[in-house]
Amino acid sequence: MAQTYAPHDADQLLIDLDRVAECQPSFHVEETIAMIEHTNALEKQMKEGNLMGYFAYFLPSFTLSLCQYAPGMVGTAGSWLLKFRVGRQSIHLGGLCAQLALLVIAKTIVLARATYNASNIFVNVMSKYQMSSTAWN
Repeated sequence: MAQTYAPHDADQLLIDLDRVAECQPSFHVEETIAMIEHTNALEKQMKEGNLMGYFAYFLPSFTLSLCQYAPGMVGTAGSWLLKFRVGRQSIHLGGLCAQLALLVIAKTIVLARATYNASNIFVNVMSKYQMSSTAWN
């Protein structure tokens, strides 16, 4: 069961938090309380059904969620259609093989990038000697 606090309790909790988080000078109790009050007002208006003024505020997160779930929905529908043609085990095996191929490609890219960075360290050290007129005489 959720505990409810009076507003002055919240102030005291945030002040205590401010004392604990003294190493963070960017934390301001007044601004945090104002943001909490603003969020509470938004939630109250949403419960009342007055979303028209805040639709543009929530639209980007809705669009991001939709973009994240759309490929999953397409993949699920595609697997339903493929299940009758190739079978469930073949779909599962094909998915595992595709993941393995992507993992190998990712590991190859990581190893290539690490080798490139390590060789750049060598090149940067050696280029100072090559550019110097007295280093290799």
